[in-house]
Parts: sequence; structure tokens; C-alpha cells
Amino acid sequence: MGADVYALLLESSPKIVDLNKVFIKAGLPELITSLPKKSRVGVKVLLPNTANINYVPPTLIRNVLGFVNSLDHPAVPIDTLDVLDDGLETLARVNEVGYSFQTLQTPFMIADNITGYNFFEVFVQGDYLPRIELGTEFKDVQMLICLTHVTGDPFYGYFGSISHISSRSVTKEFKKKKLLANLRLEIDERRCNGCNLCSKICPVGAINTDALKIDANTCIKCGYCIILCPTRAIMLEESSRKMFIGKSLDVVKGIKRVFDERMFFVNILMNVIPYPDNMPFSSKPIVEDIGILGSKDPVAVDKASLDLIIKQCKYNAFEDLYGVDPNEMLVLAERDKIGRTKYNLVEV
Repeated sequence: MGADVYALLLESSPKIVDLNKVFIKAGLPELITSLPKKSRVGVKVLLPNTANINYVPPTLIRNVLGFVNSLDHPAVPIDTLDVLDDGLETLARVNEVGYSFQTLQTPFMIADNITGYNFFEVFVQGDYLPRIELGTEFKDVQMLICLTHVTGDPFYGYFGSISHISSRSVTKEFKKKKLLANLRLEIDERRCNGCNLCSKICPVGAINTDALKIDANTCIKCGYCIILCPTRAIMLEESSRKMFIGKSLDVVKGIKRVFDERMFFVNILMNVIPYPDNMPFSSKPIVEDIGILGSKDPVAVDKASLDLIIKQCKYNAFEDLYGVDPNEMLVLAERDKIGRTKYNLVEV
């Protein structure tokens, strides 16, 4: 039996994008009101780069916050720092992209603080990680609504609910030293045309194009080179990629251990670009706007999102972009009992 995925699908005729319909149909009000009185609800949203104009609009985030607040529970937008983020610069970026207190009527929380170090431990005894370090602020919320702008991703192939919570719930330092550790990038000399673009855009000077080598000790795994290489000559070394996926799923197990069933996942299939919102690039969408999906099951909502995108493209666009089939991670997530790949699509 499949998990229910509630879909507000955009068709040729105009339609009001009313996310509340998805919430109500999915039973989110009952889930929120079952929490202890005045429990805080975290709205997990990826803080975008100012150079990327395709991100979740502040008005949509405010709609989610307002829906939760109307049920007499305080809602807070929350994210963690990325590997290249400076804490003080990140606080300034909150205002630049419109995720400010003036717009959202509540402060944007940096879960691991401006240092990237603040955390609490969760022991998972996963396949690759015995423990994870979640941003401290996650300890102060009793439920999590994950609001994800679906895009491509150079490491996962696809940025959906699972890749969102796995990559942006742990602290910046844990991400650098544990989650991304052992991940290796390599250059395919058969594809490389010697343009040197990768070495020019690498923020840490890890790429030697003369030797066609990427220094694993210097590389911070930002993914810029994979995205911008015009011949797709840079890719992830396969065994390290599989380990990275396994670590990511261990993180998701830890998140589920903290929140149990007190999680809801919203995937936004609009302005679907080749890379996540935190990347400093903008691009045209790879498909027309599809709509918004919501579910209590992160695997089901990701699988439904992928299927809708592939149906419109008529091929697996993300696998074509990065040579990584996102379905692989979903199958492994189902094996780890994170969710189900079978789903029932319920239009609202």
C-alpha cells in the first residue's frame, strides 16, 4: 500500500496556489494541534544565495508560518550554515533575499549559530555514521515542516526533501568533517577540453588542470566545478558517492529519531533549475511549473516529484545532468525504512 501524496497541480488554466488546501487535506492541522500547547514548529527552508533568483518566495514561507500560527503554535523558519557560509554574512543575506523579520514576522533561525559549531548529538548507529550533530535550534522545536524547492543537485542528482534534511540539518562543521569527508571528485580526461574554467571558479584552488587532478585534501565539495564544466568532465568517484549517500541516509535516520512522526514534507515543483538555491548561479527551468506536493512520507513525496518531472521531460533530466539517478537513493531510503516509494497521488 502506498503513502498518500497530496498534489496541487498547475494546469493550463489559471489556478490560485493555495497551500492551505494541501495542508488541510493531508491532516496537518490535526498533527499540529496534537502537540503540547504552544509547542514551536520549525519550518525548514534552504537559505538561498543572493546570486540565485530561483528560490522559495518569502510570501510562500509566510503563508506556511501563518497557517501554523493560526493553530496557536509559534512557527519559526530555520536552516543551517553551508560549507562556504560565513555566519555574519548569512545573517545579512536573510534580509537581502527577503527572509527578514519584516517580511516573515519572526526571526530566521540559524540552527548551528553563526559559528557553525552549536549542536546536540543524536546517536544513530547507522551504516556509516554512529552519531550526528544537529544544529542546536532543532532541539527547541517539537515538529518540522520541510519546505523544499525541488532542483537538480551535483551530489545527489536531485534536491528534494531527503537531500534537503540530510544536507542542511547537521552543523556546518559536521558537514565538512563527516558528511562530505571521503567524497572524491575526479576529472575524466576523455571529456576535458582544457578550458580551465574549473580551476578559475574553484574557491579554494583545489584543481590542477595540467595534471587533471583535484586535491582531495583541499577540495571543500562545493560542487561549483561539476555544475559549470561545459563538457561534464568532472564527476564523483563512484565508491565515495555511494558512501556519501549512505551517510546522508544515516542523517535522515537521526532526524526521524528526534521528530518521529512529527514531520511534514512539502516539495515545490516550480522554477525547477539544475542546482539548489544555495548555489550562486541562476538558470532557466528544465521543465514548466508543475505544482506543489505534500506528504508525511519524504520518500513518497520525492518519488512522486521525480515521476512528475520525468513525465514532463520524457526522460530522467537529473540523471542526464549529473550521471546520478536519484531513484537509487530513494530505493535505499525505503530499504532503511525512511519511507515508501509506492504512493497514492491525491489531487486537491
